[in-house]
Amino acid sequence: MRLCGKAIPLLWLLPLLSTQTLFAAQASPQPDLAQSGVELAMDLSPCAFAKPPEILDARVISEHEMRNLGASVREYLSAMQDSLGCLESVEQNLSDLITDVQRATINAVYNLGVDKMNFISSEYNKQVNVFRIRDSIPKLEDLRPLP
Repeated sequence: MRLCGKAIPLLWLLPLLSTQTLFAAQASPQPDLAQSGVELAMDLSPCAFAKPPEILDARVISEHEMRNLGASVREYLSAMQDSLGCLESVEQNLSDLITDVQRATINAVYNLGVDKMNFISSEYNKQVNVFRIRDSIPKLEDLRPLP
């Protein structure tokens, strides 16, 4: 492995790999599930994440656009909840046959979905605050000169 032209030894990986992980395949041979007719294919495509809405700049959008943005964010979050529920169903359907790699994959995808939801919610909430502040500041045409 090279970084900035210098060779970096891969020894830093060794602490991450335990003896148990390295020799697990030798210690406990897996049954041949293909011969037993058990299908372990994991199709996560029905659980695809929704496309996140574009978070508009609250400094320049109208109240109508802000309301539409709120509806889009709520719709997105609902669709994402459905996707996360789908992932949970896939994990439950595999039940005792799920491998550690499959479980880790499902967990990683699930956590990514939660992170996406949190990010979109956070960005939307920031824009709501900007919009509220923007509307609370008097406009120049509302200001009258002092007598």
